[in-house]
Amino acid sequence: MKLNFSKSNFLIVTILLLTSQNIFSQCDLPQPFTGNTGSNMTVFFTSGAIDALPLNSDAPYIVAFSPDGLTVGSASVASADLIGGQQSLAVWADDTATPETDGAMAGQPISFQLVDGNSLYDLNLSFAGPNSFTANGQLPVIAASAELNCSDLDSDSSSSLSCDLPQEFSGNTGSNMTIFMTPDVIGAFPLSSDSPYVVALSPNGLIVGSASVASADLIGGQQSIGVWGDDTGTPEIDGLLAGEEISFQLVDGNSLYDLNLSFGGLNSYVTNGILPAIAGTAELNCSGSETISVNPGCTDENAFNYDNTATEDDGSCFEIVYGCTDNGLLPNGVPNVNGSFLTINDADGDQLPAFNYNPFANTDDGSCISVILGCMDSTAFNYDPNANTNDSSCIPVIFGCTDIAAFNYNPLVNTNDGSCYPVIYGCLDSNAFNFNDYDYDNVGNLLTGINGVDVNTDNGLCIPVIFGCLDQTALNYSIPSGDVFTDANTDDGSCIALVLGCMEVWADNYNPLANLDDGSCDRLGCTSEWADNYD
Repeated sequence: MKLNFSKSNFLIVTILLLTSQNIFSQCDLPQPFTGNTGSNMTVFFTSGAIDALPLNSDAPYIVAFSPDGLTVGSASVASADLIGGQQSLAVWADDTATPETDGAMAGQPISFQLVDGNSLYDLNLSFAGPNSFTANGQLPVIAASAELNCSDLDSDSSSSLSCDLPQEFSGNTGSNMTIFMTPDVIGAFPLSSDSPYVVALSPNGLIVGSASVASADLIGGQQSIGVWGDDTGTPEIDGLLAGEEISFQLVDGNSLYDLNLSFGGLNSYVTNGILPAIAGTAELNCSGSETISVNPGCTDENAFNYDNTATEDDGSCFEIVYGCTDNGLLPNGVPNVNGSFLTINDADGDQLPAFNYNPFANTDDGSCISVILGCMDSTAFNYDPNANTNDSSCIPVIFGCTDIAAFNYNPLVNTNDGSCYPVIYGCLDSNAFNFNDYDYDNVGNLLTGINGVDVNTDNGLCIPVIFGCLDQTALNYSIPSGDVFTDANTDDGSCIALVLGCMEVWADNYNPLANLDDGSCDRLGCTSEWADNYD
């Protein structure tokens, strides 16, 4: 299925021209605007809009009107006056310095007409904003259509032709093939009369079948045609021969159309066969006395903007461009065939244009790839191999220890490098007795310089250096109490060697060097109290 939008700046204009009767009447052609009221609004006509206008004279121009019919601006659309195929029209405002109204008032809608030679057209314009006069404003035209109002031409532009309309088939040759037409096929036909019918023709122009396509004769909007084969029992050819291709025409009132049908199989006559028509277009062959409406448009079936209702090619055809048309919520850069520049096609519902969105494509080929945001730097910590759109989220790789229980854990690191080492509790006071006691014997150790061996976390249990005599044989040995925080732990050289002996000066064996009395004191003398020399 084709998407309903077209190339940039392409505007479809449908111009209905009644061409088989004298519709022309006396025209009161508006004259170009002259003057300057001091302020204006610019209406911008794109080249697509101007190309769509029915310009035939050498000096066509567009006139702008206020709601009360006052001419408030005009601009030539002659090719010599265009700039890049475009034109702008100044719509002048009312001059408030004068009592009369001589221009557009704020907020008023503006209407437009085209004067082309002696013909006057009413223009139906679509704008990229409200049609409301705003001084110094700009209003681009994004779509247009023109309808003939009147003409002073005294001529009959009848397109009537003498038509030899084929009659409906009657008869029965004994064998046939069924052609089945879907509602879509019949809906593509330009039916306007009360009793239209389709006829089937053999390659030599023999009518071999027909069926009414009047709405009352359809079944569920569908119809079938019995296409009759040749009766071999008679010498004349009165039907189709095996393998012959079948052509079709539509008779609608006094108009004859050649039908171009596409089938769900080979267009080849097979007795008792069934051949479904899956698509169809009609091209005017000729017309009798009935009026034929000229409907300009693209008549190329292979074009993107093919219009099966167009009866006259206006050169607007452009090719199908396949690609991804998922534009998220952005206005599509390509207008659709209705002239809208706001086509939204968020196929995957992510509100983003597809990764491979092609703003020049007009026909989706199923190739859309959804946008996957992420880091695309393969050296980054958060590299996403599935991402196709960089979102500036890349984080550099930072090596270090990521073990939260380790001593050297680094919260800024995102990649473990195997450098983690444990917390070693102990005393970190280098003046303490038990500094770097990694073996927990309450005695300090020299630093090894090895992470994970030396103490790295203070446990608050540092033991001060307490000097004293640590020689258990010394006289002044500091006997430990069992409290490591008060007991001497560092010998200060104050130990006194133990000297046993008599420490009594009266004793004959008094030893002045002794520092510990051993109870050996002795003295010779009289021990009798009665003696004169009792000692």
